[in-house]
Amino acid sequence: MAFRKGITDLCTTHVLDDDQEKIYNISVVKKYVPDRRWLLLNIAKRTQGLLVQKGNPKSLSGIADIARNDVTFVNRQVGSGTRILLDAMLKEKGIVRDSVKGYEREESSHTGIAILVREGVADTGIAIHAVARVFSLGFIPLAEEDYDLLVTKEFSETERFQSLVGLIRSDEFKSRLKDVGGYNTDDTGKIKYVHDV
Repeated sequence: MAFRKGITDLCTTHVLDDDQEKIYNISVVKKYVPDRRWLLLNIAKRTQGLLVQKGNPKSLSGIADIARNDVTFVNRQVGSGTRILLDAMLKEKGIVRDSVKGYEREESSHTGIAILVREGVADTGIAIHAVARVFSLGFIPLAEEDYDLLVTKEFSETERFQSLVGLIRSDEFKSRLKDVGGYNTDDTGKIKYVHDV
């Protein structure tokens, strides 16, 4: 929304189009920013999954398990890419939101989810693999998402942006992402889509 309003020239995005296309970022940015020239540059693909305490004491294995009576879930806030992904997975599996204990409890970050799971306030929540590693939590992979950089066409033509692209495309950057874990860098630095008005 900040990008749409012209407050910023670039921002990251990972929003799944939960209609038929099932692609990340292109459709949603086209929908909300139809009248500006912009492009999407792939930073990486990252793995989202269920965070669980070490040893997975509830023996969770996938998204259907969050609807079990003995499982307490913690959610991301409405409008976040992670929340959109969750709602799409629940819809696909035919799981009613009301059957998920804790669906209404929202956290605004992956870190917030990790803290609640680590402290036993919740049994599980969805976050990225890298956060599971930082907090020494178990991780059950659910989906790989495109984590892209949305950039105005005008800013993409500046030297500052070219410096940023050089960094993103560098072997050092890709190596650091791989060291963190849960990142696929096969498309890192590639222009994914260009929108001209």
